[in-house]
Amino acid sequence: MWLTHHNVSFEDRDIRENDAFFQEAIALGASMTPVTLIEKDGGGRIVIHGFDKEQLKKALDLT
Repeated sequence: MWLTHHNVSFEDRDIRENDAFFQEAIALGASMTPVTLIEKDGGGRIVIHGFDKEQLKKALDLT
């Protein structure tokens, strides 16, 4: 809901429904959910573990 509220497009991947998504989350170092992977222009990647509004705002360049 938070991402939608801020008009951020995203792909929701349910790790309970798809083992490949589960394995991807583990590969990102996840020990909790949600795990947010932000791919920046130019190839940079930011991984945020848990729901942290301030980290999300910073990573997504939101004010």
